[in-house]
Amino acid sequence: MAMSKKKKSIIGIAFIIVALAYAVLTAGVVVYNYRTFGVQNDIVLVEGLESDIYIHSGFNQTGIIFIGHYFRTNELPYSLRVQIWDKEKKYSSINVNKITVTYSNGRISEKTMHWDRALTAYKLSHYSREDGSTYEDIKMLSDHIPDVVDEYTDCTVKIEGFLTTVSGEKILFSPDAVKFEYRERSGVSTYMEYIAGV
Repeated sequence: MAMSKKKKSIIGIAFIIVALAYAVLTAGVVVYNYRTFGVQNDIVLVEGLESDIYIHSGFNQTGIIFIGHYFRTNELPYSLRVQIWDKEKKYSSINVNKITVTYSNGRISEKTMHWDRALTAYKLSHYSREDGSTYEDIKMLSDHIPDVVDEYTDCTVKIEGFLTTVSGEKILFSPDAVKFEYRERSGVSTYMEYIAGV
């Protein structure tokens, strides 16, 4: 028996209502696949200078709002982000000339380079209840050295080079290697659960 036009309309409207309710309550479905190396790690290039390094996997997302989303990290190789916070404004530039990556499977990758970057003026913000927002003039750097890590496994990263002071003095650095732990995370959830970290 053929379905009447009225019944088809009711079913269609009901479907739209259910779909809208689903979209509002969940904001859509999320499929995610992350391959990362944890968080940034402090590294002592020279005493008194705040600095850290981080294996940057990058991030991509596609999807349609309220329907579905796909989040993933980029493919290898990953870059190494270097950050420096020079509160004394003592240094003008950094030169990294060698990076050694030692993987947990025993493989050692040594890369020589001439990666030279200038530190630039930066206003570092602070907040307190008494003073509100205040700003400190410092010099800083945040930049990436490309194609450093090319395996999905735990590793250590050692960087070598020199810092140049504002007076032109070159100060060599060769700190201990920094350990990074490889992590994988994938799954399916609603968008609301995803942003809530469930």
